[in-house]
Amino acid sequence: MDDRLKTIVDLKKYPIHDLRLSKIKKKLKNCKTDLNQFNCYTITNFIKLNSIGRIKKEEGISGRINKI
Repeated sequence: MDDRLKTIVDLKKYPIHDLRLSKIKKKLKNCKTDLNQFNCYTITNFIKLNSIGRIKKEEGISGRINKI
């Protein structure tokens, strides 16, 4: 796994680096269910707040850090 991913994504909450874990399997199942029903799925705090701030700074985006 790329170590940079750890600095961007909350891998404890969303262990996308190991799709065999029951925790991520459950989240994926919920995601698929919502996508089928609502055509949308929100992944709360998937990207770490400090990473969002860096992304916004690089892209020259202003405003609240938690709203892209």
